Order: sequence, then structure tokens, then C-alpha cells
Amino acid sequence: LRDLRYILRGLRKSPAFTALVVTVLAVGIGTNAAMFSLIDSMLLNPVVWRDPASLVVVRAHDKRGRGVETSFAAFQVWKDRVPGLESAALSKMQNLMLTGVEDPENLFALEVTRSMFDMLGVAPAYGRLFNDSDFAAGAPRTVLLSDRVWREHFHHNPGIVGHQILLDGQGVTVIGVMPERFAFTRPGYQAWIPLERFSEPAGELHYGFEALARLKPSAKLSQVQRAFTALAPSLPADPRNPDGWVPELKPYIQELFGDPRRAFIILWTATGAVLLIACANAANLLLARASNRRSEFALRASLGANRLQLVAQIVSECMLLATAGAAAGVALAAIALPVITRFLPPIGLRVGERLHLTPAAVLVAVAAALLTAMLCAIPASADVLRSNLAAPMAALSRSVSASRSSARLRGFLSGAEIALSIVLLTSAGLMIRSLSRLLDVRRLGMETAQVLTARVAAPSTLKKVPEVSRYYARILDEVHQIPGVRAASVVTILPFSNIVVTTSYSAEGAAQFDHRDYAINFRSISPEYFQTMGIAILRGRAFTDHDSPGAPCVAILNRKLAEHSWPGKDPIGRRVTSDTGADLKPEDMCTVVGIVENTARDSIDDVVQAEWYMPISQNAMAVRNTSLVVLCHGDPLALGPAISKRIHSFNPDQPVTELQAMDKWIDAAASRPRLQTLLLKIFSRLALLLAVTGVFAVMLYSVTQ
Repeated sequence: LRDLRYILRGLRKSPAFTALVVTVLAVGIGTNAAMFSLIDSMLLNPVVWRDPASLVVVRAHDKRGRGVETSFAAFQVWKDRVPGLESAALSKMQNLMLTGVEDPENLFALEVTRSMFDMLGVAPAYGRLFNDSDFAAGAPRTVLLSDRVWREHFHHNPGIVGHQILLDGQGVTVIGVMPERFAFTRPGYQAWIPLERFSEPAGELHYGFEALARLKPSAKLSQVQRAFTALAPSLPADPRNPDGWVPELKPYIQELFGDPRRAFIILWTATGAVLLIACANAANLLLARASNRRSEFALRASLGANRLQLVAQIVSECMLLATAGAAAGVALAAIALPVITRFLPPIGLRVGERLHLTPAAVLVAVAAALLTAMLCAIPASADVLRSNLAAPMAALSRSVSASRSSARLRGFLSGAEIALSIVLLTSAGLMIRSLSRLLDVRRLGMETAQVLTARVAAPSTLKKVPEVSRYYARILDEVHQIPGVRAASVVTILPFSNIVVTTSYSAEGAAQFDHRDYAINFRSISPEYFQTMGIAILRGRAFTDHDSPGAPCVAILNRKLAEHSWPGKDPIGRRVTSDTGADLKPEDMCTVVGIVENTARDSIDDVVQAEWYMPISQNAMAVRNTSLVVLCHGDPLALGPAISKRIHSFNPDQPVTELQAMDKWIDAAASRPRLQTLLLKIFSRLALLLAVTGVFAVMLYSVTQ
């Protein structure tokens, strides 16, 4: 306590030195605390489910490599016979049109089995979860709503529980509202309904379900994978898929979020460099202070203090400064995290809404403070242990210049600060350049500067392709009459919308695809789609109004799919099909009439994938995921209200949602690399500022000497 009072008195007499060291350490420790909070929330604990690390998704492919989903019949067998599984559940995506509200909306919903929410370990904010009665034959239809739907459409009224709402024109009873932070399996899903049992046994053989399982605490993924593989030949098979079913298990967190570890390693390395620069800076200042205090140390030594006591005083001073720096750093991180939240990518479960300084991050700050104190104390302590404390007393000097070794050490620390800051600045520059290249319209393959998008799912009452075609033709006629519209089209899967539809693919005279390497993405479009999105037609033609439901089937491929199917040959006039049977007839196939440029798909940094387009007048696959795209004069958002009003004029119940510029979808897809670049820019500028401060302090000390 006596040493502590002495240290505090000495620091109070040097307020500029104290403030500078504490500020430098606060920046270094605070950036690490903030970064660890980010990692803890988005990588180590990104979801609110129980023990997400033990959840696995069950995928499969056939012997030819084509991806297939599990069937209900196979699920009923393996969920009980595969050792190592604690529980399992099935889900299937549905589109449900919410009507009877002020703004109708097409909801992405999940049909789930009884065990789903118990396996996740979540409870509703209001109401109850599904029970056995909800899955009984002939039971009234029930639904669980997301917090967003509850707030936006029902004005966060708890009384909605127990009342009916209209989904696809039918009354459905709301039994509960899920918590605000809950999302499963993607944020787009806003409702959950019981999975209906099949009226015929043959229906249970059809694929189309996503399977999720929880491993037992003692089970390993590799062991469960081997058990699945051994059981696969005995599972019930779909007669339409004679190629078998080869299971693939994958950690669900990795399936949902990808693998962000590389990005976080880069960013945490950058924050570590900032902390090292802060340590070097503080060590330099403390070394200069120790050199100035050599006379004081000599006097204390002459009064009986040994060198270890002097070193203990230096360490105590460093510990006190590091503690103050850590406290200020934690406060700085707590202030900075809400700002960082605004730039977080939409990668799943609205993580940004709950991003805060975690207890683990506070522990990291404490550990960083201890490490910093030790690192900062080493140079000054070494100077005391190495120096001749009798010389200052013999010279009766009030001030003594630093030793040559001390000067060399300060020069080395200053050089290290500059070197590390230059490394970070160079890295930030390279990431900025990479981001610019990712967002280059030539690489994206489309021009979206004045394109407006809106989700316009077809009503569930439209079952046949001609009906869907006429309905969207009416919508496009209405939109074309709005002043300022240059072109308009509909597309079933909007690029960068985080939705994927793939299809089987066979090409006349082409080698078979390995579908593990080539997922054939599919879109249905109207004739003006390529013009609206600025996608270049390389060969042949676009679709026209003559490609009607009764006309011969036609298709357009992107350059990658055409080159892989017929390398070095003209693809125009050749035929393709989604049927992989051996007895194909020419009339069952579609003629290729055009080749278009490759376009980026969903993730801004993913490789280009093979794509197949068909007229929506001939194929309406995934029609409930249809979007309107409009090429405008001027600001596209200015036309949003007029488009919505025009569509509602002939169908008031048609949902027109997600009205936003196409560039916003691309920005969202690029949000992860954009966040990495932003953080690295911040860290590199902090590093440069710290390095400049350190050099200035050393120069100031040298001039003073």
C-alpha cells in the first residue's frame, strides 16, 4: 500500500505521461475486447439454441453425385436406428400468404415435426409450442409466428394468441409467438406450422425434407457418419431415384453461417498487432521515464532498497497503468460495439441486435492488461537491473542521460511500431482493392444501378402454369404503364436473395455432370429479364411472348453451363432436360435458344455457378418465390409506391414486399467482406496513430535530454 501511494503520487505529478499511457493502452486493450465480443457472438455462440455445436444437418447425394434431400420414410427409420443420435427432426419450406391484414405478405414458413423445438431447447415468448394434438389427423391448423410478423402485422398484441389469422385464405389458429432473437433455420422464415402426415404411404417416400439431428454428448461426427453410411442401403428408397442415397453429415452452424474462421483470424491478428503497438508505445514511454528516474533509483538504492524492490515498484506502476487502461478500454469497447453492430452482415440470426460486451470479452481485457503490464515492465526493469546505480550518486547529478543500450532499445521499439502499422495499412489497402474487385459490375455480370425489386409471390389459388403466366402478364402490363419505367420482368429466384433452387440436368450429346461439383441453378423469367438486369446475351436470342405455354419448350443457359456441356461447339439448337431417364424423347426436351453471360449468384465472393433459365410461361417452378424487377429512369425507390398501388388496384390481397433497390441486395451480399475491410481500416489507422504518438514521445524525450 505504501508503494501504491508513492506510485499514485508520482503519476499525479506527471499527468501528461499518465494520460498518454492510459489512452494508448485503452486503445490496444479496447480493440481486443470489442473484437472478442464480435467473435464470441458471431462465431463461438451465434445462436440462441441449446448447445448448437452438437447439431448436424443430414444431407445426401445419389451415386451420380446429385444432391437429394431425405424422405419422411427414411427419417422414420434412421432417427431410431443410428447410434449416437440424441434426437432428430424434419422440416420443409412452405410459402404462406398472410391476408386479412393492412399489408398482405408472403411468409416463408417451415413445416416441422413434433420434436423440432424440443431439440432446439427454445420456448415461445407468448403462448405455447406444438404438442401432440396439433399433429393429430383432422386437428385444427395452428401456427407459431415470429416476433417480426407479430409486431408489424398485429401491433405486438399478446391477445393474438388463440385467435385465427388468414394464411392462404384459410383460418389458422395462432398458438404462440417466438422470442425476438429466435430464427430458424434462416431469418427469412417467419412462421412455423406442424408437418402434415401423408394420406398415402407412397408420399412418405418422396424427398424434399431437411433433416436436423442432435448428437449425444459422447458421440463424434465421424462415428455417426460411418453408422449412417452403413445403414443407408437398407433405408426406404424413392422409386423415382434408383441411384441410392449416400448420406452426408455436416455441423449445422457451418452449414448456416459458412466458415468465417479465416476472416476472424485475420481481424484478430490485426487487433493483436494494435495491442503490440500499444505495448511497444507504453514500454517506450516507461523506459524513458525509468531513464529519467535513474537518480531517484540510485538514491533509493543508497538508502537500502535492493534491485528487486526497485523492479517490483516498476512492475506495480505498470500494473496500475494497465489496469486503468483496461478499464478505459472496456468502456471504449462498450461504446464502440453498438456502432459496429450497424455494419454487421445479415448472416443468420440477427446477431447484430444482441451484440454487446460479453463476459468472456471482459476476461480477455483482464488477461490483456496482465500481459501488457508484464511486457511494458520488461524494458524498464532490464534497464534498472543492468545499470550502475552508484554512478548517478557519485556524479551528484540532478539528471542523467540514458544509457546507449536504453537508447537502442527505444529505437527498436519505435521501429517495430512503424513496421507493424505499415503491415496493417498495406493489408487494409489490399482488402479495399479486393472489395472493389468483388463489386465490379463486369464481374457481377449485371448492371443494377437503376433497378427496383419487389417480392410478388403468386396467389396459392393459381395452380397451373397458364394461370400463373396470365397473372404475371397482367402485373407487368400494369407496371409498364407507370411513367418512368424503362423495362420490367419477373424472376422466380432473385439474385443475391439467399434462396437457391437447383434442378437435375441432362444435355443432348453432352457428358454427364458430377453434380457434387456442378449444382445447376434454375430460374423462370419473363421476356425482358436480361434487358432489365443488364445481362448480356452472348449468342442467340432472349425469350419472347411467342414462347407461350403451348409453344415448343425453350431454354437459355449461362456461358459456364454451355461451355461445360458442349466445349468448343455451338450450343444453339441443342436440347436439354431436367429428366435424367434413359428413354428420353426429343419432344420432352427444351431447345437452347440463347447463351447469356455468367452472373454472380448469392454470395459476392462465390465462384460463378451453372444456371439454366426457362420462360415463366412454360415452367413455374418456385413461383411462390417470384420477384418483380423494374428498370427505372432516375431513383428506383421513387417508383415504389406507384408500383405497389398499381398492383393493388386489381388485386388488393397481392403482397408487394421488400421494395428496395437491387444494389441493396448486392450490398447485403457483400456485407461480410465490407465489414472485414471496415474493421481492418479502423485497426490500421489506430495502429498508425499509436505509432506516430510513440515516435513523437521518443523524439520529445530525446530533445529534452
